[in-house]
Amino acid sequence: MRFHLKNTTRNVLHDPILSGTFVVTAGVLFGSVFNYLLQVFLGRTLSIPDYGVFNTLLSFSVILGVLGGAFRNSVVKKVASLKSKNDFQTLTHLFWSLSFHCLLFGLIFTLLLFSARNLIAEFFHISDIQAIVTFSFFMGLTFLSAMPNAYLQGLLRFKALAFFNIVSSVLRFVLPVGLVLWGFGVGGVFGGMVLGVLISYGISYFLLNKNFEKHDRKEDLAFHYKSLLNFIGPLVFLQVGLTLLNNVDVILVKRLFDADSAGIYAGVVTIGKILLFGAGAVSTVMFPHIAETFSQGKDPKKALKTYLYLQVLLIIAGVSVFSLFPRLVTVIMFGERFLPAVQYIPLFSIFIGLYVMINFFILYFMAIEKFSLAYVLGLGVVLQAGLIWFIADSLRSVVVVNVLVSFVILFLLIGYYLFADSSVPKRALLD
Repeated sequence: MRFHLKNTTRNVLHDPILSGTFVVTAGVLFGSVFNYLLQVFLGRTLSIPDYGVFNTLLSFSVILGVLGGAFRNSVVKKVASLKSKNDFQTLTHLFWSLSFHCLLFGLIFTLLLFSARNLIAEFFHISDIQAIVTFSFFMGLTFLSAMPNAYLQGLLRFKALAFFNIVSSVLRFVLPVGLVLWGFGVGGVFGGMVLGVLISYGISYFLLNKNFEKHDRKEDLAFHYKSLLNFIGPLVFLQVGLTLLNNVDVILVKRLFDADSAGIYAGVVTIGKILLFGAGAVSTVMFPHIAETFSQGKDPKKALKTYLYLQVLLIIAGVSVFSLFPRLVTVIMFGERFLPAVQYIPLFSIFIGLYVMINFFILYFMAIEKFSLAYVLGLGVVLQAGLIWFIADSLRSVVVVNVLVSFVILFLLIGYYLFADSSVPKRALLD
């Protein structure tokens, strides 16, 4: 019995799927502790309306950062492709070239948001203009902040990725908390995040340096930029759908409901997304592995099975915990001020579980370059926004809309997975 258990443990540790998922999950969960410590601190320190402002801007940042998300996944796939060819010189050159262009584009993005600060404040009923100013600088770093994660993920360096996520999360906790205690309010939160991104990027150099090689600075990267852009184009539509599906409810609640209700709903979303961060780690490991398998001409469905089992298991476990102990989780995080949120937690956790599965299948289809699913996501988001805008008259009805729309989308994705052809095209976009 002991020998069998020892062999089983050894097999798990040496299985790249299981070990990679375990390492990334551990890193994400440990890093999420600090992310949620920040949420707990802000929920207990800021007023409920100000906490609603922070989470509204945070959700708005996810929507605005949809192009950055598409860019990140495109870089992951490009890095996985170059890694399979052991072309580390190009990987190195591309990293520095992309970093420069990320800074340049980020500066333009910041200036655009800064010029629109009054419009943003009016739309979301935000009186703190300083918060929107620091938010603009934070958004300007969207593309640069994607580079370290994308490279570590594409290189399948999951231990380094877990470490980087932990360090980044610590910085994103310590710096915003310090500025809030110093009296800078919501603006200080985003100001601290800006500093955290810059410091994290500096740390990433030491993690990636082992994979970097001397390169020819005169090498023409036009082909690689073209392939990245070719992939980003269709990927943007999928990323938009995923992002809106998970954030449009927060935006609409802030627009349609009173400030206290928006703050309570922000607490519901924050608690529910613990499940998103934990269970979503499987997709982080799966995406580059499937992309590499696909680029090598192997059957991607065979490589997917273990990931799918793990994903479903984690979702069932997470939803069970949130359904059984919603009050305990809420009180631990935010105290009794947010007790009105307890009644929505079980149902919202089901929505998050469905969303994790949707994200899982969408990333799989991204890896095998099947982009037609954007239409399914797009129609789903339109339906979700329309139902919330015209029908939802309570926070519970908002959550019900989320669950129903997500179920329909997942049903269609599973049908596509079961019946669609996943064969390798003659020429993949990022070959």
